[in-house]
Amino acid sequence: MMRADVIAYLEQAATVPFAWGVSDCVQLAAGMVERVRGANPLGELTYSSEIEAKRVLVERGGLEAAVTAVLGPMQRDRRLCGDGDIVLTAFEGQQALGVAVPRIFFLRRTGGGLVPVDLTLAIGFWPCRNF
Repeated sequence: MMRADVIAYLEQAATVPFAWGVSDCVQLAAGMVERVRGANPLGELTYSSEIEAKRVLVERGGLEAAVTAVLGPMQRDRRLCGDGDIVLTAFEGQQALGVAVPRIFFLRRTGGGLVPVDLTLAIGFWPCRNF
């Protein structure tokens, strides 16, 4: 995926208000993967509240394990992170997914829009372009 495509996706995503199961961090990442793969990696997985989302993640061993089950092993060398890659980070004990446009990645804000975050705050990433 070309950088311009990733930026266009992020610009469009930034206009959508936050909603659990519709436009949260997992949906942001899944949308990027869908653009690359042509299929939504969440399949039939649905949730509509924070509690339901947490329940789904507990059933799957947590956010990192759930994403790894779909996308393969997480990479830790942030120097290899590329445009459109799916990034894992944590703030105040909560993990979140973002979409990279190195040397930053974008997270969905619960108040709406996206916020840029320095890539040094990433725990790791999953290459989106190599599926």
